[in-house]
This record gives sequence, structure tokens and C-alpha cells, in this order.
Amino acid sequence: MLLVSVMGYLSLSRELKARAIDDIEAKCALLQHILSEIPSVAALTTDRHRLDDLLIGHEDLHLAVFDATGSHVITTYSPLARDASPLMLEALTASRLSADSPMREWSAPSGQRLLVIMGTARLANGEAPQFALLQDRQADGKLLSGYARALTIALPLALLIAVVGAWLTARSGLRPLRQFVEVASAITHKSGI
Repeated sequence: MLLVSVMGYLSLSRELKARAIDDIEAKCALLQHILSEIPSVAALTTDRHRLDDLLIGHEDLHLAVFDATGSHVITTYSPLARDASPLMLEALTASRLSADSPMREWSAPSGQRLLVIMGTARLANGEAPQFALLQDRQADGKLLSGYARALTIALPLALLIAVVGAWLTARSGLRPLRQFVEVASAITHKSGI
């Protein structure tokens, strides 16, 4: 039972991560499309509504836009992205992500587990700022924590039920043998052996 529970936990964790990766990749493609329609880097700070529309209703998504070198923050689109941007520049851009692997997991200063995808987008005027799209994995962590908590409660209970069930099964299965022993014992006492 413990092995099945652990395998269930690992499987759930893997599927949640795969879902998060699919979600952030889709948002990244949409982000690149929106950025391609923005006229210039200057418009990023003055015309924020287009990118705000991308993030609205997605409290788990955060966005930071950097200059073309990736060394200066142009704008951020959430308090988490604003607070994490300087550290992101240091931690994430120090070791550039390859084109094959533009995604990585990262922990924000607040301790939040984030899935981060970095990329470059071409604006309408040809400028190419870099961006970091962050997805907060806190909801996934809460789900996994709740699952683990439920397992710690259910597993001992299931083990107790299995032990009681096995005892009752063994007891009823051994009843004919006990009856045989009683009959043999009665015969032995009557015959005087």
C-alpha cells in the first residue's frame, strides 16, 4: 500500500508539472504574439493594458521584461516579478538558458516555487527585449501537500482495516480446524488415552 501511495504521489507530481509546462508554453506563445504588435520598448511602460490583459485572471502568472542584453529591467507586471527581477537577472541570466531548454524551476526570495520561461521577443520596430514569464506553482504544492496529508491519515487506517480483515478471515478459515481439534480432544478424553 505504501508503494502504491508513493507511486501515486510521484505520478500526480509529474502530471501537475507537465500541465504547468503546457500552460506556460501556451502563454509564452501568446506573449510573443502580443509583444510583436507593440511598437517599441518605450510603449511597454506607457501602454501596459495589452500585457495586463494577458495576465488578468491568472494570479499565478507574473511577467518581467528586460532590455535586449538582459541586464536591465524595463517593466514588471506583478509585485512578485518586481521583487524577483533583480535576483532573476543575477540567478537566471548568469547562466543563459539554451534554446533547447528555455525553462527552469526557481525559488523566489519569498520561497515560492516558480516555473520560469525566458525568451526574446521581436517588437514591431525590430527591437528585441528579453522577458521572463513566471508561473507560481503554489497551488500545485498545496494539492500535493493535501494529498500527502490525506495519505498519512488514510494509510494507517487502511492498514488497520487490512489487519482486522485478515484476522477475521483467518479466524473464520481456521474454525473447522478448531472444531476438529475439539472433537479429537473429546475422543481422546472418552477413550482414556
